[in-house]
Amino acid sequence: MEIRYAMSAPAVAVPVMASVQDVAKHMQYASVGAVFVVDDDNRLLGMVTDRDLVLRVLAPGLSAQERVESVMTRDPVTVTPADDIATVHHVMRRHGIRRVPVVYEGRLMGVVTFEDLFRLAMQGGLTAQGLDDLRDAVDVAREPASPYRAA
Repeated sequence: MEIRYAMSAPAVAVPVMASVQDVAKHMQYASVGAVFVVDDDNRLLGMVTDRDLVLRVLAPGLSAQERVESVMTRDPVTVTPADDIATVHHVMRRHGIRRVPVVYEGRLMGVVTFEDLFRLAMQGGLTAQGLDDLRDAVDVAREPASPYRAA
């Protein structure tokens, strides 16, 4: 099955000139953990996750007016709408990511999340191997994180 049938569209996006405060507000309003940074032609330039805001903005004490361009992940890993689900799942596992933008000819079309794949599995849209891979990914996510240690 092509990923275009499982992706969420449209993806939540912000312009490259947005401040990190605007990004955080956009995330809150849309109830998402990541937004994509695009130019005026909807070409994907980067992405920012809630974790990026913590590690790249709050921890170093940057201003809320800092431009998103300075903290975004540039050139994120992408897939195309024609990629099959197994390919997308493999990309997510290989890169250790939970969401991947779907891009066609450089333009942002949507996003596929681990949750999208899980929902698809629950609806019977994954093969037995796909279900095994998903189960493995869930097991990895359940592993306890190391305890916080002050530097």
